Amino acid sequence: MLDGVKAWVPYAYDAFEEHNMYATSISRKGMEVIRKIIYGKKIDQETSGMSKREWDELMASLKL
Repeated sequence: MLDGVKAWVPYAYDAFEEHNMYATSISRKGMEVIRKIIYGKKIDQETSGMSKREWDELMASLKL
């Protein structure tokens, strides 16, 4: 079905692929961690307020 959509409306398919198929959803806590990382602040799982599972998922999505 996606092949038909891609052939019919390639720009819409590209947008769907970029923003839906390969997108990552990040929680509020995750965004706070990302902001701290961007600003060069040291943060680890214990100080992030995230569970180990949440932390590991975030780090995997950031490839850190």
